[in-house]
Amino acid sequence: MKSRTLLFIIAVLTLSCTPSEKPEVVVQSHTQTPKALQEANNSSLIPKLSRGKKNIVDRLYEEAIESDKKLQALVERINMIHTAEEDSLKAYRNYNAYNQNYWFFINKYATQVKDSVMRNELLAIIDQAKKQHEKRTTITTALAQTISEREVTLHDQEIMMKFMVTLPMMINYQRNERPSEKPLVQIIKQYDSLILDVKEYSTFRK
Repeated sequence: MKSRTLLFIIAVLTLSCTPSEKPEVVVQSHTQTPKALQEANNSSLIPKLSRGKKNIVDRLYEEAIESDKKLQALVERINMIHTAEEDSLKAYRNYNAYNQNYWFFINKYATQVKDSVMRNELLAIIDQAKKQHEKRTTITTALAQTISEREVTLHDQEIMMKFMVTLPMMINYQRNERPSEKPLVQIIKQYDSLILDVKEYSTFRK
């Protein structure tokens, strides 16, 4: 699945970067410039984006969510699972934190016992009690670990989804709003002309 996704990304990027070498392909059902980028020619847009909380990717992604009810429902489910996770794991995290805190301090107290025989005996009892507790909570700990792993997997998939959703929008912008090269060519010509004129006064004469 991952390899097919990566192949699709490479194909889209290849087709969008060199339109003169390969035929254009429509990567989205509509090809208009995204609303989030319609003001891109405004010089005030860049500082506005850099100062704001939402970057250009988030702005595009939000626009896509607003126009796609299926995507919107999916994002709502993602938000809901994060909330549900917090609620579900709250009791376990508190329980685990109290236990870890207890083992830490009881070991600290045990090391303060002056009698070495008694100290070693106490440390052994504490270690045994801790292992028994860990054995009793093996399933709970494994379930919590599984949830953490699923959270990481979903996080990675969210980033991939954000890219796949916004890439076609960005490609539409790149195609539709590409600036003309004529003004740049004119500036270069003006520079060349000025350089020649300045040389008349800047050249050292022997």
